[in-house]
Amino acid sequence: MKKFFTHFLMAFAAVIVLTITLNLSAQTTTGSIYGAVADSSGAAIPNASVTIKDVHSGATQSTMTNNSGEYTFPVVQPSDYAVSSTAQGFKTQTQTGVALSANENVHVTFSLTAGAVTENVDVEAGLTLVDTRESQLGETIDQQRLQDLPTLNRSTYDLVQLMPGVTNYNADTQTGSRDGTKFSVNGMPTDMVSGYIDGAYNDSYKQGGLNKVPNPDALQEFRVLTSNFDAEFGRSPGGVVNVITRSGTQHYHGTAYEYVRNDLFNARNYFQSPGPRQPYKQNQFGGTFGGPVPVVKNTFMFFSYEELLLHQTANVNAGTIIVPTDRERQGDFSQS
Repeated sequence: MKKFFTHFLMAFAAVIVLTITLNLSAQTTTGSIYGAVADSSGAAIPNASVTIKDVHSGATQSTMTNNSGEYTFPVVQPSDYAVSSTAQGFKTQTQTGVALSANENVHVTFSLTAGAVTENVDVEAGLTLVDTRESQLGETIDQQRLQDLPTLNRSTYDLVQLMPGVTNYNADTQTGSRDGTKFSVNGMPTDMVSGYIDGAYNDSYKQGGLNKVPNPDALQEFRVLTSNFDAEFGRSPGGVVNVITRSGTQHYHGTAYEYVRNDLFNARNYFQSPGPRQPYKQNQFGGTFGGPVPVVKNTFMFFSYEELLLHQTANVNAGTIIVPTDRERQGDFSQS
């Protein structure tokens, strides 16, 4: 238990340092919500009020439509939103199910009907699939797929193989490596992919692979841009992987888990010679906790901890082992 709390405190300190660092300099992780407000005949409604509300944190932003009935929220954090519009002489309309990913632009339009402002009409958002503000191509792996889809050793990057154009995937080892995860996007070299965590650069400068990221339970989503991405991501031409970590919400929530792999659970390999199975014991466990910060209004916290215990046979090249000579055992290093 003492070891657990020691590791937890180290992880917590690392999160604090990382948070401070990310606030200093980072690439863009936000998106935008834009659209237009019109009446049932299609005529634009100027000076209509439009409000977006984060359904998880409760944070809101408001703006007014221009003379053409158009509005824009240019800087919006990735999350799920409810977007509502009100105008004098029209019923208030609220569109739910608006999911915004990192570096994505979501188009939400309104067609208001005549009535009192106090009357509210709730509809499921009908989002335009074609982004008319950006030319970059990409796809998002959301939180549900992060948690539901199987990955080997809980490696988040395994899911990039679901993206069109991703080939030659080579995952990094669990321990003892600084090579990073590598893969090709649209035929580009495997060291031409840029990785980010909440906008902070996360590539291995030595080998060009993607450094490790937090476990899937600690992530909100990640977005893979495969073509025509903005100049801010111009370091490498292959592709961009932008990982977004989770945030606390208005309600306290947490998880606890353990994943076990053990040679006792495994059948013998068909091609393995008779004898005992190779010993292998892997325990991967941890937990998360998030929610509002007490006393401090509109402030949220989220903590995540994971530990890996791995026991397996190591293959050692006898030629690399150096043992002391008889002289050295006596303390004589004159011939060493």
